[in-house]
Amino acid sequence: KQKQKSNQNNWSLDVLVGSVQQVDDSLNTATTTQNTTSRSLQEILAKYGLSSDKSHNNLTPHSLPGRPAKNKEERDEWNKSVWPTLFFEKKTTQFKQEEKALSSTEIDLMKHGMQEALADAMMGNDQWIEWKEQIEPSSDRELSLSISGAVVMDSQTGSVVSRASQERKLQDIDRDAISFPEYVNPLSTAPLLAIQGVSRIERQVAISNGMESDEFRGGQYLCTGYDVYLTKEPNIFEAMSLVHSRVRRVIFGIPDKGMGGLGGPKSSGQDAGIHSLPGTNHHYRAFRLNLSDDSDGCSVEDMSRRSLVAKLN
Repeated sequence: KQKQKSNQNNWSLDVLVGSVQQVDDSLNTATTTQNTTSRSLQEILAKYGLSSDKSHNNLTPHSLPGRPAKNKEERDEWNKSVWPTLFFEKKTTQFKQEEKALSSTEIDLMKHGMQEALADAMMGNDQWIEWKEQIEPSSDRELSLSISGAVVMDSQTGSVVSRASQERKLQDIDRDAISFPEYVNPLSTAPLLAIQGVSRIERQVAISNGMESDEFRGGQYLCTGYDVYLTKEPNIFEAMSLVHSRVRRVIFGIPDKGMGGLGGPKSSGQDAGIHSLPGTNHHYRAFRLNLSDDSDGCSVEDMSRRSLVAKLN
């Protein structure tokens, strides 16, 4: 490598890099072969008064790393013994593993959040039974609906920001109403109701203080930094709504093997989830908080009787 500097002499650095075998072979054949590579090597040896003859070899071999440094210890060692080495800590396996590791405090918070989601599911089931009792006598058929729980939690304070059951109630659920959100609108599922609850809070701040106010401008943006706890794995469109809402983590209890959006339908043979699609502009981490028994399903009625374990996938 040569470099020209103004008002200074030219300088050059010639480095022969390769495997030990390749370098030895090159040196051994430098004086016996007439190819271009050997002639270039001969010129380098002659330039520095070096010999390719092993009996008069005045070259000093150095072992060089064949890959980038994997950790800080390797970087420091190579900087001292080899040459200055670049090190990108955030790309290392060690950094990624440490970043993803969960502390005991985080696991305890997850267990607490799932208990809140279970309580929300029980409240939602009570709302459904109350509404159904008012409508069913006048209906020609029995009404059925599966209710799940969903809460949005502030990961910094551990406080619940929004509950699906609370938002359901605020959407004018009363005895005279002939509508139940999940029953009449397929988009009004528990995860989306919980997200709507966060939006309701943002609207209230905007209405009270104005959209130009410091309170609104410096306030919450969608669900950024929030964790969502669900008793059941969200389906595909629910999982995508959580992407758009910019949630930090999603923790769910019961897997949905048919329409699950955080692991892919098992029948497809794919493990891809909406939360980790490479083409989306936001990603969140997803966890399954296993329930104590081995059954695949869990009805609302017996959710409160199931204990939680701290095993996370």
